[in-house]
Amino acid sequence: MAMKPKAAPRKKKPPKYKIYLTNPAKRDMRKVQRRDAGGVRDAIDDLAKAPRGGDSKKISNDPHGRWRKRVGNTRIVYTIDDKGRVVVVSIIKDRSGVYKLLPVRSPI
Repeated sequence: MAMKPKAAPRKKKPPKYKIYLTNPAKRDMRKVQRRDAGGVRDAIDDLAKAPRGGDSKKISNDPHGRWRKRVGNTRIVYTIDDKGRVVVVSIIKDRSGVYKLLPVRSPI
């Protein structure tokens, strides 16, 4: 009787990040234009898989170490906690106003 070859061990996927929206981010989400709303929801879901992937960029000169993700004219600003596997979304605004809020609105 012939023996079957053993299958290669599967690589474990890294665990997903949990996504939390601050209360101001929840309010911002309600104000997002309809044409961008679906894309923003999809982008937030994608943050759970790879918070540094895609078109995410670290915001330069930010003392809180925040990141931003582009969705059309909308920007999602968030922080990443690798130890706790958590992403905290703090701002969801149009690009014209988001960077004015960075010094004002705390990430948590």
